[in-house]
Amino acid sequence: MLFFARPPPTPPPPPPPVASGFAAALIFCGAAACVTAALRNTPAPGKGGLGLQIGGLIVSVVSVALPGRFDSDADVLVRSPWPTLFNPAGFAFAIWGVIYLGEAAGVLALAVNREAARAAAPAAPAWLSANCAQALWCAAFRPWALSRLWLSSACLAATAACLVVSQRTAAPALRGPLGALVSVPRSLHAGWVTAAALVNVNAWAGSASLGAARCFAAAVAHPLLRSSPSSPP
Repeated sequence: MLFFARPPPTPPPPPPPVASGFAAALIFCGAAACVTAALRNTPAPGKGGLGLQIGGLIVSVVSVALPGRFDSDADVLVRSPWPTLFNPAGFAFAIWGVIYLGEAAGVLALAVNREAARAAAPAAPAWLSANCAQALWCAAFRPWALSRLWLSSACLAATAACLVVSQRTAAPALRGPLGALVSVPRSLHAGWVTAAALVNVNAWAGSASLGAARCFAAAVAHPLLRSSPSSPP
């Protein structure tokens, strides 16, 4: 069976349990705070909406650029070091280039068109929250948290939830070509991190050796959740 094709990797020396547990708790609370802030979606004062749009993009780009995550190794993208139900094709990760170029173009369009920036301002807090949650995933998807892959799954789920809130808020205000320039890459981002959250759950199921029955349930959950009407576009 593919799931049992490879044994789990030998992890590096772990940090002290208390320290790693405290870090995991902080990251989880941070992800929960991001979702809470997105749901509250408090409007940014004055011209703060554009600042949050730019800040969200900077947080995302900088956090993803930092090395040391599991996926920094190209082999991990196509050959998981732990037992797994499936792995995405390597070329699928090229979608990040499309996402980041599109989101950068959208933020630039908002910076140039202040009227559009004001229209999109109500969605800015949730957008910033989404990128902060993704930055937390970057901190969690590392060797120190190998035994806590559920944590990176939770951060990706928080990222997707915040992006969906931001998109639902922005949709009525942003229309036409400019609206598509801003919204389409972010919708693609939301859909991709939703799928990535499920892949992380799959990795957690494999690394935790949950057993055949639970792993089969995880496999069935993937297509069911992706076909749900509540899944982001």
